[in-house]
Amino acid sequence: MAAVEGLTPFQRVLEARREQYNARFRMARHRNRSLSPADVLAHLHTRVGPVVAAAGGDPVEVTDALVELSFAAAERDALSSPVFDVLPALAGFVGAAPRRVPAAVFNAALHLADADLAGWLRTLGTLGRLIAPSAPDRLLAAGAVAAWRHGLARLRASALTAAAGLAPDLRAVALGVSSPVSDAALAALAADPWAEPNARGAVAVRAVRRVGAFTGFGGRFRRPPVVQAVGGRWFAVADQTWELVADRFGAALLPVPGLPPGPPGVPELSLRPGGLVVDDAGPGGALALPELASATSVAGHGGTLAVTTAYSHAVVFVARTT
Repeated sequence: MAAVEGLTPFQRVLEARREQYNARFRMARHRNRSLSPADVLAHLHTRVGPVVAAAGGDPVEVTDALVELSFAAAERDALSSPVFDVLPALAGFVGAAPRRVPAAVFNAALHLADADLAGWLRTLGTLGRLIAPSAPDRLLAAGAVAAWRHGLARLRASALTAAAGLAPDLRAVALGVSSPVSDAALAALAADPWAEPNARGAVAVRAVRRVGAFTGFGGRFRRPPVVQAVGGRWFAVADQTWELVADRFGAALLPVPGLPPGPPGVPELSLRPGGLVVDDAGPGGALALPELASATSVAGHGGTLAVTTAYSHAVVFVARTT
């Protein structure tokens, strides 16, 4: 590509690939009629150009990847996404893996839109300062752990796997604690979905999470659900069946076709009259929760009990944990 006098490498790529990018704009405009050429051009020059300038690597490959990401965002009316604000801090990683890093950050941000997106982006920026730009895989692994901590409970299994491959100090940053997270501490997190990283408190029965609400209040349930535990997983049945994914860091309701085959949960906690939750295995003691006196369904597995009541559309989780 012939150099154009006075232009930056990014501007030269825009000039050389004008027709290709114009065609991609027309496709995006077809999918989002409100898309403005002026807004897209301003976005490219103010939010993409600086990343290309700082990224290193092949400016054509980096520009192509970021322009494509921008048009994908534009189709979702998401050109203002804060993802583009954090990319300059991750520019070295973008240069090392231009197709993977920006797309992974943007996709994670879409899933975190209803969780702590701002917190996750701050943590990702911190991780970017601690990890060498030549190790984008490490950044993405640590970012997945951080996404779990900032509310994506559905990432629990994959995040624990990713965390196992990180150094204890990076685990600490991703999990938001001040001291390194050892292999033993990580194993404790894997064993107890409600545990705090590096927890040192006493074991007790605690109310740990409420999941779900009436549709009229922004929830998913049109009527109070019935909770069930199958094969170590949690489900709520109302007008349809939902899988409940919940742990210390967050919760999600995932629609499923129906209850899967599998053994019922084997609880170690029980609900007694008056809303008293008792740890039948002993170490957690008991907890009185009067609202559970009106329980309509109860399901348990291991050290966790899930309860629904006649006066709420929520599922209340109670657990033996630190």
